Amino acid sequence: MLKYLVRFARNPVKSRRNIAMRLLIGVAIFVVGPPLLNWCVHPRGGFAFDFSLSGVLIVATSVFSIVFWAPVLAAYSRPRRQRERYLTRSVSRSQLVGSVYLTPNLLGFIEREAKTRLSPYTESVSLMSTSSAIEFWSGGASPIRTATMDFIAIDLVRFVEDEEHFPRPEIRTNVQTIPLYAAVGWLRISRRSSRTLNDRLLAALDGVKKV
Repeated sequence: MLKYLVRFARNPVKSRRNIAMRLLIGVAIFVVGPPLLNWCVHPRGGFAFDFSLSGVLIVATSVFSIVFWAPVLAAYSRPRRQRERYLTRSVSRSQLVGSVYLTPNLLGFIEREAKTRLSPYTESVSLMSTSSAIEFWSGGASPIRTATMDFIAIDLVRFVEDEEHFPRPEIRTNVQTIPLYAAVGWLRISRRSSRTLNDRLLAALDGVKKV
């Protein structure tokens, strides 16, 4: 389950495949599962929905999902919240660009720059602007700078749609394109957060040009 969370967080694109898989799981649990359970327990009753038995399965599954997943999601995103609090206290508000999920492109860039592997359970990194570069910070209450991208290496920052028509900013250099998905809440992305991230990136670049 944790591996599924890692894969989702590192590639949070709202793909049709992911949506189809979640719908399939929901149908299996709440539509096929209850009558199948009734048939297994009472074969003579056939493949039918029995509220006294199938209803218990649905309620139990719903309660388990809430009780189990809520703490897992909260714990998974906790290092990001700790890191953001630390950076907010340590730097000016204008320097903190925002946190982004560790997508495959971004992971590859950071590991090449840091020349080391990040933890397989790292959910996100935070972007911070300086007078000459964008810094990528990881960790929790005591974060560390894992990579740096000089502004002169950035050819373009643009706000575009991905293959699923979700708008998000991306950084283009002469060797690669890095899409950025803003991390929000426990585990989600939104159009508003993407727009805010893009505006802050452009503001950081404009600040360098004016200097």
